[in-house]
Amino acid sequence: MEMANINQVYNQYRDKYGIPLPEEIIGIRKKYWSANSEMSAILGFGANEYRNYEAGEIPSISKGRLIQLAKSPIELKKLLLLSKNTIGESSIKKANSRIEQV
Repeated sequence: MEMANINQVYNQYRDKYGIPLPEEIIGIRKKYWSANSEMSAILGFGANEYRNYEAGEIPSISKGRLIQLAKSPIELKKLLLLSKNTIGESSIKKANSRIEQV
């Protein structure tokens, strides 16, 4: 019962601030056939950060909003271009190809 109450509070917090649920976070990554580490790099997160959010850790409000932006292929392409110096040209080409398929 206590755990159910805690989860309800977490979900209310997520809803209030527009932070996606773990299932949504997983869905965003799978939409683009991307690995956790690749999505972390595109969004500018630490190596395992995206995976932790998929596992249920609650991102900050700003990182939650950034994840929400990644739902849009247009916005994800912008983020991809901004990360060109950190993920490499071949990864950018592969990611762009997957985004175009969406």
